[in-house]
Amino acid sequence: MRLRAADARRILSFCLDRPFDVELSDQGPGCTIRISPLSENGGAAQVFEAGTFEETLRAAAEAGLVRSECIERQIAFYTASGERTFDARAGQWSGQQTPELVQISPPPGGELSLAHYRGLAEFRYQIRRFVSFSERAARAAGLEPPQHQLMLAIFGLPPSKRANVATLAERMCIELDACQALADGLLNRGLLRWAANPTDRREKLLALTDHGQQLLRNLTILHRNQVLSVGPTFVQALGAILSSFEEEKAS
Repeated sequence: MRLRAADARRILSFCLDRPFDVELSDQGPGCTIRISPLSENGGAAQVFEAGTFEETLRAAAEAGLVRSECIERQIAFYTASGERTFDARAGQWSGQQTPELVQISPPPGGELSLAHYRGLAEFRYQIRRFVSFSERAARAAGLEPPQHQLMLAIFGLPPSKRANVATLAERMCIELDACQALADGLLNRGLLRWAANPTDRREKLLALTDHGQQLLRNLTILHRNQVLSVGPTFVQALGAILSSFEEEKAS
């Protein structure tokens, strides 16, 4: 997938270190990016033109306006994603490939820069924002957040796992007694039911009732919409951490 003007603008908004005014155009024979400093003493505007926005962004990196590592990572993310449409039934973006994870090593000598702290702080902030949204949504639906998490853990369990209390406690990172207490509360409300393991009738498994499935579906739609809204910001926050650590590693 080739970058669109909107993608190139998002990349620049993330990778530019100082305030700039950015104008993009792909109406002519090529793709043009004009980058103008916002401050009066920031210098003259610079114009970059190439056949694609990828090449134009790389030209801006060669001119020193943006970090090459940041540009390449963002280009890889957007071009690997393909035409991104959300498949509600599959619960994922169609055409999206999973980018290769970068192995992060501690900075040499254990030294940290301010960028490391800022990147981690922003990433934690974005996580907390999503968790806060999820907790509010659960309570508005009449559930405590851990109850919602248990229902999601049951319904979203990988095919290789069985929904017994031990497995669910491990998935939620809580003690067995705490998981059993959560399950008891949902069983009493008619949101969960016990089901026998079809391959071992002695083992009891937890499953959602029809009412529980409908409630979880409504909450999942809200979460899907929130993820679609904040997802790019979340990815950028993660990218900032990777960029800061990779730059330290390369230096």
